[in-house]
Amino acid sequence: MNIEGTRTLQAPPIIVWSSLLDRPALLATLPGVEDIQPIKEGQFEITVSMKSPPFNGTYHANLTFADQQYPRHYRFTLEGKTLQCTGDVNLTGQGNMTIVDYKGSITLKKTGARVTPMLVKGGAKLFMQQYFHALADYLHTIEPATSTTEQHEAANHTNIIIPPPPLKTVPPTIMARLIHLFRIGHGDPTQEARWEHKIRRFSMISGLLILVWVGTRLPRRH
Repeated sequence: MNIEGTRTLQAPPIIVWSSLLDRPALLATLPGVEDIQPIKEGQFEITVSMKSPPFNGTYHANLTFADQQYPRHYRFTLEGKTLQCTGDVNLTGQGNMTIVDYKGSITLKKTGARVTPMLVKGGAKLFMQQYFHALADYLHTIEPATSTTEQHEAANHTNIIIPPPPLKTVPPTIMARLIHLFRIGHGDPTQEARWEHKIRRFSMISGLLILVWVGTRLPRRH
């Protein structure tokens, strides 16, 4: 099964690159992620929890980033007990935006009556939609690529003092505004962020349930 797509993110390539490969960013953006443990450079063991049949359960897999050509290209491999996914990711900068192109394939190691290739492909598509939505929100919290250190280095060469950039105001998402409005987190920013993450996970689970429902009603071939 092949997977591919293109996304445009509101950040320069060097910021998007680190957000795609770094452990803190992966913890904040991967749907259903419970834990990510580094194995060695460019390789992690991830734990993902799913609570929607036929995918309900806790899954462990190795995620590897190889052939890294900063900040333009890398190859990824996600390998678990039931499936293996490999592919390539390419980043193209356009001003302060980055176009992310990904293309890969999913191989099922074992199948069952309830886990069909169609459901897996639909689940993968929904997973990528949830992931890139969370990644876009995460990028809103990142400061611009031009660092204060780089500006001070430039100032030392020219004897001109360059003031640091103004602090970036991060606009809250619609979901964050609703959580704050209804005081779901009792006004605590940390609790509000946790509730937003829980609600996004629930949205993904609901989507998978819809896929399962549609799959059970498709006519079977005899």
